Amino acid sequence: MNENKQRGALATNSSPRRLELLSEQLTARDLAILRDIEVRRYVTSGQIRRLWFGGAGKPGTVQRNTNRALGRLQGHGLLTPLKRSIGGARGGSRENIWALAPAGFKLLHKGEDMPRKHKFEPSQRFAEHTLAISELDVRLREIAGVVVTQSEFEPTNWRGYSGRTLKPDYFAVTNVGEYEDFWFFELDLATEMPSQVQSKLQEYQDYFRSGIEQRKTGIFPRVVWIAPDKKRQEDLRRYIREGKAIQLKDLFVVITLDELEHLIREGVTP
Repeated sequence: MNENKQRGALATNSSPRRLELLSEQLTARDLAILRDIEVRRYVTSGQIRRLWFGGAGKPGTVQRNTNRALGRLQGHGLLTPLKRSIGGARGGSRENIWALAPAGFKLLHKGEDMPRKHKFEPSQRFAEHTLAISELDVRLREIAGVVVTQSEFEPTNWRGYSGRTLKPDYFAVTNVGEYEDFWFFELDLATEMPSQVQSKLQEYQDYFRSGIEQRKTGIFPRVVWIAPDKKRQEDLRRYIREGKAIQLKDLFVVITLDELEHLIREGVTP
């Protein structure tokens, strides 16, 4: 059986034996890409290129290497592209969006007792929000001189308190020189009503008052709201400023994505 026929057979058969054979063909980078896509849920081809292929090399070569790797993983049945593309200011250029296929999930968790994953097409809003979180993570890792020592996506980053659950969009720990900073991030797409934003602000305030996070690490992470534009940024700042139930206003900072690097480097907004 030649290689192409063997790959085709593996792509249509996710039996434990087939997945074991396939895992032996994959490179360490292939497996890392699969794990990255699993924790992020959805990523664009461009985000994978920047995470794993953005080093030395001509742009055309880097792009071809990215496409080749993603195409190979798709051919093995481990990745699946979404039917829709996300374009415009929120999603960047129109390009493929990738998710882990059920066979990819089984390969990463072979031998584990895990719930079955089913393929489904997410809503436009959910896909946009998830890709915005992925973009935040990639941008953090692209800031020169900054080391991301810990990163957590949902649901790993959820915090339980007083019978409730705080659900940040993203949690990270960064190192800049001798400074270590802890962050909760909320990615705002200007789709939530003021009352929804106020409710989430109060959840963070209540979690701070529980003292759970401080007992674990000695500090409470800064809560960063990332707005899609300046108008929404001012709206969010007003919600914090005028929120009668929000007494701990210094917990929060509101930025645009373009201000992220300055915040991470300097610890303050521009």
